[in-house]
Amino acid sequence: MAAPGGESATLALFAECCAVAARTGNAPSATTQQHARTILTEANSTLTASMMRDLQEGHAIEADQIIGDMLARAEPPVAATKSDAQSQTPSMLAVVYACLKAYEAGRRNR
Repeated sequence: MAAPGGESATLALFAECCAVAARTGNAPSATTQQHARTILTEANSTLTASMMRDLQEGHAIEADQIIGDMLARAEPPVAATKSDAQSQTPSMLAVVYACLKAYEAGRRNR
């Protein structure tokens, strides 16, 4: 994991996705989750997600179809929030979605 904080961010997002899957009755098994964690955090791995390759190459991405769908299934949000609405921490999925939508907007405006 080359990026500072990359491993903890990856694992937090993975945990959130697992929570969404569980909420919809599709929880991955403990074995599957451990296998995925191993793959996702492998140092010097050359594996990349197809969306990452699309981002790197400036191509269209499936923000709504993938992350937007997960975010919709996460309602109400699965991330821990404080009771004060103004101090709520956005979920990892919400942050990722906002970044991807900003990418799409920038791509449209080129």
